[in-house]
Amino acid sequence: MKLAFYGTVKVYKTNHVKLDANLLNTLGIRAGDRVDVFLDTEERTIVIKRLDEHDRSKKHGKNYSDRTQQ
Repeated sequence: MKLAFYGTVKVYKTNHVKLDANLLNTLGIRAGDRVDVFLDTEERTIVIKRLDEHDRSKKHGKNYSDRTQQ
């Protein structure tokens, strides 16, 4: 995995984080878009993945481990 640093952010009491606008623009993510969130337990890293147009039309449950096999 290649990494690009986009700064340090704060986790608010409401469990929200504010991501850098340039990061979101780079990935084509807009307010209201759905994203997948993965936890890499070995690296203690959170990965946020933009859903492609096909996936955006689907409704997903909270846990779908078949996507972790990508």
